[in-house]
Amino acid sequence: MKKVLGILIITALIMTSIGSITVSASESEDYGWELVEIVDLDNKEAFEDYNEGYKDNYNIEGSYGRNNFSIKWTYIGQTDTYSDPDKINGESITFDASFSKPPEQIKPGDEISIKVSLSAGSNSLSYYSPSASVRGQIGKNNSGWSDYINSDKKASFKTDVKNNYANFNEDILATAPQGKEGDTLELRFHLYSTQKLETRYLYEYKKLNGNPVEVEDETTQVIQNEEDESKVSNERKLEKVPEGYKDSGVRFSDIYGEVLIRRHDDPLGWDGVDLNTVICVGDHIKTSYDSGAVVSLPDMTTFHLVEESHIIMDTESEEKNKLALLAGKIITNVKKMIKDGSMNIEMSQAVAGIKGTTFVLEEDGNTSTLKVFEGAVEFTPYGEEPIIVSGEERVSVTDGIPSQVEKFSISQELNSWDKDIQEEYVKILEEKGVTFEDSKSDTEEVDYNFEEKIDEYEEHVQKQSIFKYLVGAVLIGGVIGAFFLFKKIK
Repeated sequence: MKKVLGILIITALIMTSIGSITVSASESEDYGWELVEIVDLDNKEAFEDYNEGYKDNYNIEGSYGRNNFSIKWTYIGQTDTYSDPDKINGESITFDASFSKPPEQIKPGDEISIKVSLSAGSNSLSYYSPSASVRGQIGKNNSGWSDYINSDKKASFKTDVKNNYANFNEDILATAPQGKEGDTLELRFHLYSTQKLETRYLYEYKKLNGNPVEVEDETTQVIQNEEDESKVSNERKLEKVPEGYKDSGVRFSDIYGEVLIRRHDDPLGWDGVDLNTVICVGDHIKTSYDSGAVVSLPDMTTFHLVEESHIIMDTESEEKNKLALLAGKIITNVKKMIKDGSMNIEMSQAVAGIKGTTFVLEEDGNTSTLKVFEGAVEFTPYGEEPIIVSGEERVSVTDGIPSQVEKFSISQELNSWDKDIQEEYVKILEEKGVTFEDSKSDTEEVDYNFEEKIDEYEEHVQKQSIFKYLVGAVLIGGVIGAFFLFKKIK
């Protein structure tokens, strides 16, 4: 009897648990993410600022439509036939991108599928080679950003001269996270080419009634003038400094491709960035393949991070600036002479102390290299005396052993960079009175057409083969002639 009673009690408990689970599941099925707002960002002021800064050289024109973007890049400087190839006034290209609209209601765990396209048209480029990229991102509670990806796990799609301005038509996916009432979800889709056009979809986690609330156009925030953009910047675009962290005062002034950031005490907390991401003291910043970023200090000193670079930003004030280069390459322009403070960049083998100069640092974990364009840098290998490196000089430290200070070619260094970075730093150096040999001769020295050389080689081999056949025929003819001559004499 006791056994039967025990079995009945256990059965009752199991049925009660199943019932509660069923109720909980039923309740969760009624909840999800519902679209409540759409934010349109045409970044009009950023385009105007760029055009004002480069009014004698370039013009970019952004055309915004919700989920449909277009950016036209035009060279407006003088035609220069001395350049190779020619710089032509009016050479231009137009980048177009589109994203399909996400659903108005999304259940946790759903795959959110978006169709994205990117194309380059009206291409009349000669000397210049601008690029464009598209990306989709998803973030919960305005943090924890992750990328939409395609079936090959690729998040960013870039068209440029390297892929002959290829067109892309992709299906990208992201998974909707779990949530609780009051949580927010944001989907972002953008086209980037020097500046960014972006559409953002804002969701709230709530009980779904099956009839999504229609988001009227007149209630969405459309960024069309300076007053509206300033308002949204204060309310939405500027991120708050997380509690327990200190704002470094450093800002992203340009990003392209995949750029990630994490806090110093969160080794796994890598997040994607945008131009409004706050950089805190101790933050790690890294760039992926075919990506880059420009970060600016309050005094407008800039650090250009090329692809596959990794830095730690320890800047706390204008008097105490410190940065660590863990890997990759940074190109730096110190805007003004640092008089009362310091600027130190730590590397694996040495520390670079800067007062005011333009220079390049390269780091691979074993060798730290400094190249100074103008001014002077105090380069101190760990445990060694400082080395003063001046304009057009370079030095490296490998395994604690410094090399000799030697001259290097600024033009050859410039030739290893993308053309847009070249143009920017040529202008900076010219403003600082730095003169150097034209880079054209260097590019001519390294220009090598492999297909042409292969054709020449094959033609050479063919000629050699014909020559060998003729020589062979002459030899055989000579032998036969000698044989019959010998026979006739005999």
